[in-house]
Amino acid sequence: MGMQELEKQYQAKTDEELLRLVVELEQLTPEAQDEELLRLTVESEQLTPEAQVQLHTELTKRGISEARREDFRAEKSQTRTEPTEGSKITFLFPSLRRLAETLRDWKRYKGQTGEWPALSIIAYVVHGIMLFSCAAFLVWFGFQHNWSKTRFLVIVLLLALPEVILWDRVQKRIRLREIRKHRKNSWPAAGLR
Repeated sequence: MGMQELEKQYQAKTDEELLRLVVELEQLTPEAQDEELLRLTVESEQLTPEAQVQLHTELTKRGISEARREDFRAEKSQTRTEPTEGSKITFLFPSLRRLAETLRDWKRYKGQTGEWPALSIIAYVVHGIMLFSCAAFLVWFGFQHNWSKTRFLVIVLLLALPEVILWDRVQKRIRLREIRKHRKNSWPAAGLR
């Protein structure tokens, strides 16, 4: 494969990424568009040079000043480094941290699409109910059959490992399905396919 072919593929990929970004931005409210563009400035070093130029052009066109960009970057870096009371609690209980991340993902999805990720929420609730029921059953069954703490722990670990692996896969598939569904529904509205 020659250098020119690589350059053409790279350019096609870059154009496709930019087109996809434009279509996604058009689906958002103007405030959400500005927020998304500012979020991209925080991670602009990960963008291709062409995308960086387009981002700078769009920020200038919208009148988003360099001072506002710097304020946004500082705010984002400050929220990452400052421990809050809630972060101290979630540090002690990692499952609460995962729940908080999931809730943020759902809010971000709603902000970008205008609808809640219903399938993901239903799956999460059903999963929680099943986990709680299984845990209660195991405790009850262990007491009824006089299991030792070691035996109980081994059985819980043997059951938890496949559950964690499978749940992660199921959760990712559901999330991808919802994103694809939204993109499929929004692309015809933009006149693209």
